[in-house]
Amino acid sequence: MAQRQMQASRSNDLIISVNNKPAISALETMDQVAEIRPGSVIPVVVMRDDKQLTLQVTIQEYPATN
Repeated sequence: MAQRQMQASRSNDLIISVNNKPAISALETMDQVAEIRPGSVIPVVVMRDDKQLTLQVTIQEYPATN
């Protein structure tokens, strides 16, 4: 299974949900993202500066490391 990545959040963002599913743990969230096809746009809800924001995030392939 290819790895996937999301790039939309800032370092201080707290991820609340990914693709309408609660972000229970980092590992579970990474597993959820890994199941999404690259190029898909999904909603990601974050807390930023005490405000809840919904971001539209494009899933990308994670570059392989050697």
